[in-house]
Amino acid sequence: MIDYQSDIENLLKNLPVPKNFNQKKIISEVQNVYSEHDLNKIIPELIEDSLDKRLRAFKVIRSPDDKDSIPGIYLNITRQGTYVRPHLHNSPNLPVYETFGIVNEGKVRIIQFFEEGSIHEVGYISQNNPFFTTKPDYYHSFVIPKGIAVLIELNYSIFNPNSPKTFAQFAPEEKYENNVLNIPTQDYIQDLITKTNPKKTTNQNLFKTT
Repeated sequence: MIDYQSDIENLLKNLPVPKNFNQKKIISEVQNVYSEHDLNKIIPELIEDSLDKRLRAFKVIRSPDDKDSIPGIYLNITRQGTYVRPHLHNSPNLPVYETFGIVNEGKVRIIQFFEEGSIHEVGYISQNNPFFTTKPDYYHSFVIPKGIAVLIELNYSIFNPNSPKTFAQFAPEEKYENNVLNIPTQDYIQDLITKTNPKKTTNQNLFKTT
């Protein structure tokens, strides 16, 4: 049986924190918040929930409603074939940095885009390189080349995760036909997987491991 509680506690010891935030304080605070929840019960339930048509499950552990509750803390379970339309988070108060950390043996490519849709940067996270932090003002999404990924997610701004996002016009909407993503969206996912394959891309500067 996987001990997610211990895995996340150990993962957080090396949590990178955006500048202007106190790393020791944030790590201690985030560890304490996660420790208040039975992750060995919650995460398997989320994994089961992720078997629905959207292939993912998301849980708010702490919502960043004010400056005293930053960062927002989440669990994000996502499977191969997941589609998250590239988007920006709306926060008038602070620049929106998001840190993703991989808990299991999955591999995730966090993709940041320029406004017209070309790729600005890719974070290729795995157990060897478990974290990536997105930068403000770039659309972002992620792809799962195979399997399933268990992610922690931290948001360094004041915002409601259920509030409207600014979706990229260059990317297709999330649409399903008979509980399956439509063909244009599937093609877009596959195109992103191909473009961000580190073994095939000629632009290695796109890839960041930290």
